[in-house]
Formats: sequence, structure tokens, C-alpha cells
Amino acid sequence: MKRTLLSCFMLLSLAISANAQIVKGDMNDDGALDISDVVSSVNVILGNQPMSYISASDILDPYLVDNSKVVGTWYKTKTETVTFGEGGTTDYEGATKYEFMPYQGRVILYNSADTPIGALNILKATDEYLYVSKMGTSTVSILTKSKPVYKVSSITLSETSIVMKAGATQQLTVTVAPADADDSSVTWASSDESVATVIDGLITAIAPGAATISCSANDGSGITATCSVIVPEPVKVSSITLSETTIILKPDATKRLTATIFPADAEDKSVTWSSNDENIASVINGLVIAIAEGTTIITCSANDGSGVIATCSVKIWIDL
Repeated sequence: MKRTLLSCFMLLSLAISANAQIVKGDMNDDGALDISDVVSSVNVILGNQPMSYISASDILDPYLVDNSKVVGTWYKTKTETVTFGEGGTTDYEGATKYEFMPYQGRVILYNSADTPIGALNILKATDEYLYVSKMGTSTVSILTKSKPVYKVSSITLSETSIVMKAGATQQLTVTVAPADADDSSVTWASSDESVATVIDGLITAIAPGAATISCSANDGSGITATCSVIVPEPVKVSSITLSETTIILKPDATKRLTATIFPADAEDKSVTWSSNDENIASVINGLVIAIAEGTTIITCSANDGSGVIATCSVKIWIDL
């Protein structure tokens, strides 16, 4: 009997692992069903192989089924339960009661009018797992005494690489799969908060450098998605060109100087104007004001720390 039982179970295991298409489960993503997958696996379809792939004797009389292992509450999914009561009551497949036939390893289902509406083959019953097949189909359902736990299997971010200027912000959106994971909450973190910070997916660039933004599942699955953030050094001023490099004015005359900043995409194009001798000529936002006879230098300096300047020689001459 033990040898027959072992052979049956090995054949059943082979058929399931070799031909099974796991609709939900396969926690280790190996394409095969094993006991570690059972808790979150339901509706295992035996590929295109009919149930006759397993011999009739293996299905109907593999061993003497113990009714005490059938009675109780079983989970098909995390939200769907099946009950087999000691008094023959059940809610399986819409039935109101069942008749257990231990020598055939079979359960007959009845509706409220005591009319048989179907039958189930008990392929295997243990303290934790119940393998059943509905008569006339090639579907094997695996039920478990423990409520299935659906953990996060993947996290997808709207971006995986971003280049941002310091001070800029960008919102990342996250998609967690499966949609019915028990806990779909996530935790955000930055590998270097001096470069970029993140709060609920909103990234703020702080300073030049590189950081990795991570989004991790909170359910213990270990699933994480990342987005690399590059904050480049700001583009600084390389040169300044003034509209004039030498001007001659009479006292009280004015002359407007304009400054052209290079490159065009310099981060900070602001400048500061100054005069070497404001007793001879002063300057306000590029407007040179002649005061007294003499010579001075008007300087236009970039404010971005690049040290770039441009100058204009100013001569104030009374006898023009």
C-alpha cells in the first residue's frame, strides 16, 4: 500500500510540475508548482493534458482518504473560502451539502433540493493541503488551511533615470503588482540626500552629484525599484562681451553699455557693474554717467562665481 501511495504521489507531482500552468502563484518564478508555491497558488491547469494522463486508479483510489482531513475551512484564494462541515454541509461550488465517499476518494455535491449537482475527486488530503479535481474537467484546485498571502511581485517607476538641475523637482509615480497584493505600500529613500531628497515619490534636486532613489515594498517581499538621479554642475559664464570697449563723453553725458553673456544656457546670467573711479564716471545697470574730466574703467562682472569680467575704458573730456 505504501509503495502504491508513493508511486501515485510521485506520478501526481510529476504531472503537476511538468504540465502545470500556474494562474496565480509560483512564488519562486521557476515555472513549476511546488509546495512552497501552494499557499498562493490556485486553479492549477494541467496544460493540454487531459486528466486521463493520470491513470484512473491513481485518481479514484490512490489511498484511503481520511475524512477528518477534509472537514474544515479551506482557502482557494485570499478572499475565497470553502467549508466542509462535519455534518456534511458545504458551500463548495454552490452546494449546500456533500456526501463523503472515502473508498473512492470522492465527494458528491448536492443542492438544497437534495439533487446531486457535481462530484469532486479528492486527489490528496493532508493536514494543510487539499488537492481536488472537479469531475469532468481537467482542473486541479489546491486548497490550503492557511490564508494565502499575496506579496508584491514587482514595482515599476515612471522613470528610471533623471537629470535635474539643482532646485528642480520631479514626481515619480509607482505601479505595484499584483494589484491585489495584501500590502502595496512602499517606502522611498535616497542614497545621498545631499544630492537629492524624495518624499512620497517627489524628488528634489539639492546639489550637483549622483543619487539613487529607491522605492521598496513594505511587505517583506524584498522587491525594490530604483531611479538614478544626476544633478549636473551648473553651466557657468565663459565670457562677457560689451557693446563698447572704449567711450569718450563730456561731463554730465550718459552712455548705455549692454552686456552679452556666453554661453546662452549659463545658469546665472546676472552681472554686477562697477567703476574704478566714481568721481570721474559712475555706472548703474550699464548706464555710464560722466561726472568729471579724467579716465576710468567700467567693469561688468559675472555673479556666478566664474570670475569672468569685461571692461570698457571711459574718458571724460571737456573739450569734445
